[in-house]
Amino acid sequence: MSTNFTISSLVTSNEPPSVTALPSPLLEELIQRIEQRTMMLFGTERRHHLLTTLSSRSRLVGNGDVQSYIQKVLSPTGDVEFMSLIDVLTINETSFFRNVPQMNLFSRVAIPEIVARRRNQKGQTRLNVWSAACSTGQEAYTLAILANEALRFVPAWDVRVFATDISPTVLEVARRAVYPKARLDTTPPEILSRYFDDLGDEIRVKEVLKQMTTFQTQNLKESFSPMTYDVIFCRNVMIYFSREDQAKLAQRFRERLTPGGFLFIGHSESLQGLNVDLQLRLQEGGVAYQRPA
Repeated sequence: MSTNFTISSLVTSNEPPSVTALPSPLLEELIQRIEQRTMMLFGTERRHHLLTTLSSRSRLVGNGDVQSYIQKVLSPTGDVEFMSLIDVLTINETSFFRNVPQMNLFSRVAIPEIVARRRNQKGQTRLNVWSAACSTGQEAYTLAILANEALRFVPAWDVRVFATDISPTVLEVARRAVYPKARLDTTPPEILSRYFDDLGDEIRVKEVLKQMTTFQTQNLKESFSPMTYDVIFCRNVMIYFSREDQAKLAQRFRERLTPGGFLFIGHSESLQGLNVDLQLRLQEGGVAYQRPA
């Protein structure tokens, strides 16, 4: 990790003096600690976001002095605030039914293939889906809706969506399951009435979806559970990792996929050159990777 980073090159003139005068080695130590815990990489844009966040957090929980705040976060007693800082850095806005071509591939290709394979093998009739880095839960509930719709008339199938994120804050929002109605303004009325309660300007996910979906804290850098999944979604996360960490994560995802299972990553992400035994699938206008059956 280079320590030649110049604070003044990334801050604007209206930044508080405590940020512009921040010692580079102290900032680099904090960045290294965050990268070790989360696998995030700090390019120029993310450093901008970090500096802004440090300034706001130092005012919120201290006297506004960023240097003192970082020293507190790095101290042996600073782990609680360190995790709060990571919370803020990793929070991102998401939406229902994001990237329709991928959702079509999931519901029209992946699920029917999995059902047919299990029928031929007389295997279990349970669909396990993992929404990794699920943020505030819209992706997880979308997957539950699409899976339930695809399997509504298939006898005896059980759908389970396991959703994880590093941030306890966003998981609280996900479990509450109440969202602005505007987030679903293009959703078909029959889907709205079947899976959501109308609260006026907000909508609430119905109990049938909540029962299908489990939310847990998970750091993707730490060891995964031994559970296997038929489908894994981890979108727009790997783009922030080093190529080495991308390869490690992709391999761990492959190990957790059932034979013939599908991995969905962000549209700007790729497994090319990572030497992971997953096959590219291009169907329904969407992109996914599949473990050989």
